[in-house]
Amino acid sequence: MFYNKYKVNYKYIRMVEIEIFSYCNRKCWFCPNSFIDRNSTNILMLEELYLKILNELKSINYSNMISYSRYNEPTSNREIFIKRLKQAKAIIPNATLHTNTNGDFLTRDYLDELYEAGLKSMNIQSYLSKDEIFNANDIKIKVGKMAEKLGLDFIEKINTIDRYEIAFKYKDMNLNMYARDFRLNGNNRGGVLDTIPAVVRKYPCYIPFTDIYIDYNGKVLPCCNFRSDIKEHNNFILGDANNESILYIFNNIKMKKLRKKLLKDIDKLKPCNECNFAIDYKPYFMSK
Repeated sequence: MFYNKYKVNYKYIRMVEIEIFSYCNRKCWFCPNSFIDRNSTNILMLEELYLKILNELKSINYSNMISYSRYNEPTSNREIFIKRLKQAKAIIPNATLHTNTNGDFLTRDYLDELYEAGLKSMNIQSYLSKDEIFNANDIKIKVGKMAEKLGLDFIEKINTIDRYEIAFKYKDMNLNMYARDFRLNGNNRGGVLDTIPAVVRKYPCYIPFTDIYIDYNGKVLPCCNFRSDIKEHNNFILGDANNESILYIFNNIKMKKLRKKLLKDIDKLKPCNECNFAIDYKPYFMSK
């Protein structure tokens, strides 16, 4: 059995998302950065903490995804990002290093440097303004500009009423660019956005069974929609990676209690009962 009282085997950790610094250059309407300042300063995750996290993952021979995401723009600090990728490549060489980016800082030479540093997966996200209507033809123009900027060919992958996605042809990197209609498929980020309405969730959430999210300050969260710099989310901080192992936090008492609620009583758990994130996700081992 994969768990005992909601304790999950470490081998089922699917993704560890790490926020290596705080800065983001945008204030998107569908993001809490629209009212939380991430522009004026850049607070780096302590290098000692970052290396501690990597070595803890090394201890379990971690070989799944490291995602450089959260609520910052990873590519905005080229020196730090390249350095952190090289460190991860050296310590956990079998992990897949991934990032999400708004693409503002990306150039072909920067892309080449990221690849050489170890990045093997990237999503370039094309964001629509609050008053912009989702239109695939408009997005295709943005894709064309990015393709010209990077000097890459691409193929179309998805073209629906709420998502348009292409794949760039670049070495063996999984390099995609997409746009979403957040009015149709967005969520209110843990109940803190009034720009996206709440929903009534009818399904369990399995994200905390496989994923770990670490803010730049070392706070560990169960989901990408929670963040430690929002007071309303403080009860969902599972631990502090500065003082505890992330492997311990992954199965601590608070995490196990949360997993139980997400499976048994999600309709009573705010704000999870108003969230549509990952409703189609279920780990394969849950069926064993």
